[in-house]
Amino acid sequence: MGTKHSMEFRQEAVHVALTSGLPRKQIAADFDVGFSTLRRWIQQGR
Repeated sequence: MGTKHSMEFRQEAVHVALTSGLPRKQIAADFDVGFSTLRRWIQQGR
């Protein structure tokens, strides 16, 4: 079972992913989450 991240953590990761211009795989690695997890958070936020 995966780690539960706070809503603030998720929102920060999504914000960085959408505004930084960095590759999303890099952002996922920086936040220590899976790429598919980050992609799902972005989709849920739209």
